[in-house]
This record gives sequence, C-alpha cells and structure tokens, in this order.
Amino acid sequence: MLEAWGVNTIVLCGAWTDDCLATTVFDAVDKYGYDVILINNGCATATIHGGKMMDVLYAAVSLSMSAEEFVQHLKDHPELLEAPKAPLNGNVRHTKTKYRHDPLIEEVEALKKKVKELEALNS
Repeated sequence: MLEAWGVNTIVLCGAWTDDCLATTVFDAVDKYGYDVILINNGCATATIHGGKMMDVLYAAVSLSMSAEEFVQHLKDHPELLEAPKAPLNGNVRHTKTKYRHDPLIEEVEALKKKVKELEALNS
C-alpha cells in the first residue's frame, strides 16, 4: 500500500525498540528501500538494550529526529509533502507498481504459475 501511495520515507515511533522497531526499520530499508526517520523521543523499550539498539539504528539505517524537529522540518520544507498517488483504502494493496518488489512474493507467484502449468499437463 505504501508503494502504491508513493511513499518514499517512513517516520517511525513506537515501543520495544530492540525487537519490533528494529525489525520494522531494517525491513523498510533493506527489503523495500525506504528512507526511515526514527523519532528519538517517541520510542521506548522494556529492556536494558533499547538504548543500544537506537544507537545502532541511527548509525546504520535511520535518521534521528525529535518529534519537534520533524514537525519543524516539514514546516520549513512543505515541498516534501505530496498527495497520495492512489486512493487511501485497503484495496490499493492490489495495485501493481514497477518498483520495490518483494522477492519472496514474486517467487511464490512464479511457483503458483508453475503448479498450474504442471496441473494442466497432467489433466
């Protein structure tokens, strides 16, 4: 859905930094190619390792900004805001786009096609 809407940057905050947030950030960057801004005063964790994980995420894959800095950045650069490129509803997930492909989904689709072909030969 994000791809269909034309999203290129994800602004993220949430809880359980060293598990849920880390996984989300790494997937967004490595798997889908998004830029990530991690809101440094909008993240929390329940372990002693959360701060260390934030340091890793900021050093490796995301930009550190406070909520206030992010809001000011948008005020200073309104040209960065764009209207969605597709309707904001759940059906947009079926929209085909030409980039940001999940190789696992592509592999599953190719295997489904192959199964249909083999079933047709055996019929």
